[in-house]
Order: sequence, then C-alpha cells, then structure tokens
Amino acid sequence: MRLPSALTGAAFLVAATASAAVLFPEPLHIVRESTDPISGITSTVDEYCSGDRIATVSGAVTVIADYARGEVTEIDRGRGTFSITAFEDIARAAVSHGAQPVAKSRSEPRTRGIRQAADGRQLESYEFANADGDQQIVVTVGVDRKMHISAAAAEALIGAAFPNRRSFVHDAIMRASGPDVALPSEHTISYELGGEKLVFRSAITAIDRQLAPEEVLAIPPGSRRVESRLTSVPRATQELDRLPRPEPQ
Repeated sequence: MRLPSALTGAAFLVAATASAAVLFPEPLHIVRESTDPISGITSTVDEYCSGDRIATVSGAVTVIADYARGEVTEIDRGRGTFSITAFEDIARAAVSHGAQPVAKSRSEPRTRGIRQAADGRQLESYEFANADGDQQIVVTVGVDRKMHISAAAAEALIGAAFPNRRSFVHDAIMRASGPDVALPSEHTISYELGGEKLVFRSAITAIDRQLAPEEVLAIPPGSRRVESRLTSVPRATQELDRLPRPEPQ
C-alpha cells in the first residue's frame, strides 16, 4: 500500500510559516497518544509549545522545531548524539526523494456530532473523504471549540507547512478547525487500497501550561553531532534506487 510521505505520526518533526507574532504567546503542554497500525505500537509523547518552538519529547529523544530560527534540533540522550538541521535542507531532501502531497478535495465534510475526548473535553467531530487514484482516504477530525490558537500555530502542531508539503489530511484538519482555528484535538486517518485498510490514530489526552524541563532541551555535554535522519534517510533511499539492476537472464 502506497502512503503519502507527510503524515502526523511523525508529525511532530516540522512545519510553520514565518509570522510577526510568536506562535505560542502562552506556554502550551500537550500529551498526545498515537497508534501506528503497521508497527502495532501506541506511543505517548509530550509536546511543549512556547514562543516559536515546539519541543516533542519521547523517552530519551527530544525533537525541537524552532520556527524563528528555521531549524530542527534532535537530541538522543540514550545514544549520546544530536543533530541540527535547517528547514531548507529538510525540504530539499524530501523533494529529492520524490515526496508528493496528496491531492486536496473541496468536498463538504460530514458532521459527526459531539464526542467526549479522553480528558473530558467536548469535541466537534467531522469526516472528510478523498480518492487519490485507487486509494481511498477518510479523515475524521475532532476539534475543541473552547480553545483557540493561531492558524500558524495549528499548522505547526499538525505538520502542515514548510518544509512539509500540505496534504489532503492537513487540509481536512485545518478546515475542521474553522476560521476561528479551534484546537485540533484528535484525528483518525483511514487508508484503503486493494482491499487493504490501515487506520492511524492521534489524540490529545491532556493539556496544561507547563514549560519543558530544561534537562530535556539541553544537549548533554560530550554528545556527538550526527546527520539528521530527516536528511540521511531520504538520501540513502535515493542512493538505493540508483543502484544498477541485474539484467534478466
């Protein structure tokens, strides 16, 4: 099954547009739970949003997207490594790898009413459907109308802007958020192709105003600088694609 490259599971990696105002004038701490049907793993991450930075902490790994500086810092305290990568380099690697956005759809969403989030908040739920060739995509989005953020902040949270390419999934989430930009609190993405179906889930399970602990933001002394996987993986895949193929006998 072919899947688009810009998804939210790794969504915490990068996305935003330059703005005169900071993305998060007040600290916002989000606990997010995501389920990957391919690995069968459900993971929980902390997203600390403050000023123009989003720091995503998963165990010993911290990924800091700094939209004022236009760079991503990855710190792996378990391996003793770190990387600092410009947005432009990440975008260039994605283009060279042939990453393509999913076609957008302007079909009207289907309202699915009010449901309760894991932390008790009331969410308005909407469903969007789209066909990309023979692949069917259905996105269900839940938004919290009592909490509002800027459009740029919402795009940063869902991975919808530079250096990523905005996709149908991103478009659906932003449309559900509306012109007042209600907080996107959960979404489900269902892909169906040739009778196979995969469903990705992501949901905010807690919200508060905590700042990120300094120890998860600092690069530990003695850490070794390495190339980011955001650029090394696309390049390695591209090099594999260029390897000569044996002629059929």
